[in-house]
Amino acid sequence: MYSLSLFSTNVRQKMPSDPEEFASGVRKGISESGGEKTVNDLFNNMSDLAVGEPVLHGDKAAVPTSSTITMNGRALSFKGTAHMTRDGDLWKWDLTFTDDTKAAVEQELQILVGKPQ
Repeated sequence: MYSLSLFSTNVRQKMPSDPEEFASGVRKGISESGGEKTVNDLFNNMSDLAVGEPVLHGDKAAVPTSSTITMNGRALSFKGTAHMTRDGDLWKWDLTFTDDTKAAVEQELQILVGKPQ
């Protein structure tokens, strides 16, 4: 997530320069919020992850996503969108719209995973 996401300028100025330190902070935040089981359940039960053709708008892109998530023994197809932004020569997950990292990740993760079809 460290090298694949673009955060607001204020957040980037406060971020550690070490990806492992960043990852440790993310794990700690998930654990302290009580969300560890939910995150593990979600990602451990995902399959058939795919992306579609991006729709470009200058330095922004909307990339269709899809996956299958098995919940309570039932496989559901999900469709979502990855909001991306260009950072130099790279495309990154766009979390630049707020200085509240937790809120940005929660909002964009819901959009990325999407809704069951």
